[in-house]
Amino acid sequence: MTDEKWNNIDRLLSEFDLRLSRRLSEAEKQLLSDLMDAIRSKANFEGGRLSEGQDLTSLIDEVHRAFYRNGEGKAILQFIIESIIQSSVLNVEYYSPSAPSGINVAKISSSIESKIFKSIGLERTTKGFKVISGGYLDSMVTSNDVLKTVKREMVNAVFGKKDFKELSKSLKTIVEGSPESEGVLRKHYKTFAYDTLQQANRVEAQELATTIGLTAFQYAGNVIDGTRCFCKEHVKKVYLKSEAESQWPDTIGQKCGVIWSDNLPEYQPTKDLGGINCRHQARWITNAQAMRLDSTLSFERGKLIRK
Repeated sequence: MTDEKWNNIDRLLSEFDLRLSRRLSEAEKQLLSDLMDAIRSKANFEGGRLSEGQDLTSLIDEVHRAFYRNGEGKAILQFIIESIIQSSVLNVEYYSPSAPSGINVAKISSSIESKIFKSIGLERTTKGFKVISGGYLDSMVTSNDVLKTVKREMVNAVFGKKDFKELSKSLKTIVEGSPESEGVLRKHYKTFAYDTLQQANRVEAQELATTIGLTAFQYAGNVIDGTRCFCKEHVKKVYLKSEAESQWPDTIGQKCGVIWSDNLPEYQPTKDLGGINCRHQARWITNAQAMRLDSTLSFERGKLIRK
């Protein structure tokens, strides 16, 4: 369980946002191009301006569906899936050296991965993966909420009889964004996609740690501008799983506690850490590593304890 192997996991997670953002930015350009092509070919214009009374919202839905069936939207979904698979591969590389004889980490990881995919609405096929209709990923990538702003602009454009140039300019700002605001795809997908990868990685890591018999973890990650108080207090420190489970839930709602909401599933400390949108990780470590990093820990009577 070397630093090098852990850094590979950390790098995948930390670079995911930037790589996804770049792909989404390119996808926004493609989506805008598809929208304008459809409007140019199917919308009615009188004297160069949009005719009143026409409903173009269904046209937007049509473009949006095609975007995810065959276009860049499908490639983005594939990128998210591949990132989850890669995190699983890196977890196997990290945890395997600490597994007791007879425990096949790769086999266990494969079983966990299958459960994770099922929970987010993915099904393995002979050709790769199929997004389950009505599942979590399907509902997120086909969400009508993505284009609500675009539809609203189309209604206003028809009502205001905008010409093609005016409509193109306003849709470009909405879809691709501006210096002050991200585009429509980045606003919608960045948080959900990162959270999906983050949770998948945390779930697998905890199950592997439990199977191997690891009971201590480091609150891994960095402190940046905007890091919440709870994370600032805990980052880089070593904790026993039992400590996190017994103490952290009680901090919810406190000034420097975990950020959580009553309408969410029950808070799980080693999976949710600092709470909603937390970007830190539980890096599970061996007893020897834990005692080396924290002198207040000791191995007594067959288990790791806090002195």
